[in-house]
Amino acid sequence: MSHQYFPAGSARIKLAQQIDQTDQALTVLRKGIDEAYRDWSTRQTELDNVIGSSNPLDTDAVQRKIKMSQEQQHKVQLITQQTKLCIQESRRLRSLRERLDIMDREQNHKRLVHKWEIARIDLQVLQIESERNFVKDSSRVRLIEEMEITSDFGTEDKVKLLVRANARMERHHTFYQRRIISQDDYVMDLEIRVQSYARNLKDRKRAWEESNVIDN
Repeated sequence: MSHQYFPAGSARIKLAQQIDQTDQALTVLRKGIDEAYRDWSTRQTELDNVIGSSNPLDTDAVQRKIKMSQEQQHKVQLITQQTKLCIQESRRLRSLRERLDIMDREQNHKRLVHKWEIARIDLQVLQIESERNFVKDSSRVRLIEEMEITSDFGTEDKVKLLVRANARMERHHTFYQRRIISQDDYVMDLEIRVQSYARNLKDRKRAWEESNVIDN
């Protein structure tokens, strides 16, 4: 048996059309059941009236009414069976749609986890860059502190260099701290979203699985 595959979007459109058609058929069938039951009830009343009013009993009329009642009863049973099958098909189609939605959510969850992992790596890179810059800036400050005072390099010159070097180190520290804090907040936000998404996905999958067990 060959299988025909459709793109995800095409499959969803076809599934939505089938669900809509099944719902329309179900509406017609339910209306038909109501009408069939009313007709059957009418036939039963007519049969009772013939039996109650005939004196002597008109057996031919009774047989005709019995036959009409049985035919209507069979019609009720037939429509009822068709309705049950239509309900089963509706549940099956809706289950397929839910499974598609779950599969989409699983992919979204994977993408969210990937995004979270990248954000964590970016945070680690920032922390490493911050540490490297601190080592570089502090080394520069230490080198200036260790410079000897000479006739060409006086105390005032050394102080100016130290002030600039410390200011540079402070700017770098502030710059990286802000970025690290911001990135850390972003990572935590993504982690919360990943966990929340995972819980919701788990609950939805369990509900879908339980629904399938009940239907089967």
